[in-house]
Amino acid sequence: MCRSRLPRSLPRCSCASCDAAASRSVAAPLANNRAMRAVVISDKSGPAGVTVKEWPDPQPGPGQVSIRLRAAALNRRDYFITVGLYPKIQFPCVVGSDGAGEVDGVGSGVTRWKQGDRVVILPETGWGEREDFPGGGFRILGMPDQGTLAERIVVPEECVFSMPAHLDFEQAAALPLAGLTAYRSVVSKGRLEPGEWLLATGIGGGVQTYVLEFAKALGAKVVATSRSDEKLEHAKRLGADAVVNISRGDWSKAVREVTGGAGVSLAVDSVGGETFAEVVKAMGNTGRIVAYGATLGNWTVPAALVFFRQIRIEGTTMGSPRDFAQMLALVERAKIVPAVDRVLPLESAGEGFALLERSEQFGKVVVRIA
Repeated sequence: MCRSRLPRSLPRCSCASCDAAASRSVAAPLANNRAMRAVVISDKSGPAGVTVKEWPDPQPGPGQVSIRLRAAALNRRDYFITVGLYPKIQFPCVVGSDGAGEVDGVGSGVTRWKQGDRVVILPETGWGEREDFPGGGFRILGMPDQGTLAERIVVPEECVFSMPAHLDFEQAAALPLAGLTAYRSVVSKGRLEPGEWLLATGIGGGVQTYVLEFAKALGAKVVATSRSDEKLEHAKRLGADAVVNISRGDWSKAVREVTGGAGVSLAVDSVGGETFAEVVKAMGNTGRIVAYGATLGNWTVPAALVFFRQIRIEGTTMGSPRDFAQMLALVERAKIVPAVDRVLPLESAGEGFALLERSEQFGKVVVRIA
């Protein structure tokens, strides 16, 4: 994402947790005289300030699991932290919410995991008891606590899940935050049904590529939008039934034409701004819109269409541990393979942040750690 398109306000899916929890860091105990390599953010200078340094190597306490990370993936949230677009940032910090690796130690009381287990990490802690809304202790992994862009991480036992068997570490590392957000948007909130049309706006980022893949796995039809013809070609190869370039006129008309004039049943959006009006215009009667961000700022909403078409608009943030388990089950059952744009070595992680700054990627940018 270029600097000229930085959001005027942060997407709901990120700052709600960090603002409430940035001062409640619960770090794992540190191993004496041990250090590991980690991607460290020390200031607000952007991707150029991303460095690989030594960082204290944690060890598991009671109820915790130590994971030797083999791969991690980047999210827009990580980039926002490098340019200071996050509340209460604590520098220096190790960011990263996505990771996969092998168990290399457990604390007392842990019985479900053993050395060598191949696992993927739930990218959050403290969701709480309610399925429909996170509790007051909710926070996203990575800042203020240590994130996954490091050789090792310690997390609570309940944050550890078995990797889908058909994926390698780099593919599995691409799943957590984006896959969880997409699953909750499409299934838990969107309640997508087979045969329905889904609109995936701004295709190219990690969440929307999963929205496309999950929708197709569930038997739905997908129309994807972008300003980039190259990304739209990628979307078609990933399974999109139709694509629309939104830089060419009144694009909601093109979406409605694709659906035979009926409009889409479900739209998943993170763009917001003035383009949100086109999303509403593309909706069919009794359609559902699920929004997980607003990169271009506050929505412009044609209210009359919402009323007369009886459109439901709903927000979402991340997802519950149950959503995460169900997302992994869908990936396993449908043999979904994450769209990975490229894999970088740990020493070149800064290049990945620069890709996010320019919005050049299609799918996830993954960092190989070991």
